[in-house]
Amino acid sequence: MPEQRSEWTFKGSPLNRTIADEVLKPKPLRGSHLEDILTRNNQKIDELRRRIPSFTCIVGCSDCCGPVTASSEEMARLPVRTQAEHDVALAELSCPHLGSHGCEVYNERPLICRLFGTTPRLLCPN
Repeated sequence: MPEQRSEWTFKGSPLNRTIADEVLKPKPLRGSHLEDILTRNNQKIDELRRRIPSFTCIVGCSDCCGPVTASSEEMARLPVRTQAEHDVALAELSCPHLGSHGCEVYNERPLICRLFGTTPRLLCPN
């Protein structure tokens, strides 16, 4: 059986594994760089929200509500729900932010929720 080498090479030269791990591993985002990215992402979300045509749901209607995918930035704007609340909502094909009187996060709802009723492919059933 051939011997397995744990040494890495770079352009034909041996590369110390510790150095390789340090050079190749992704750098965590810290401080102002991370804040800049989050600020830009939140600004983009706000810009997209302004571009979606105005539409107001009928109070208490939840015909379009269900499990949706939203960005982490959008989710950060919403109240935190427990894993159990998410599991129950998913089992019912519902949304964890849907209450007895409709959407409990209507003013901060994700972009996908804002599109319902405003585009030909996501028409409001009412």
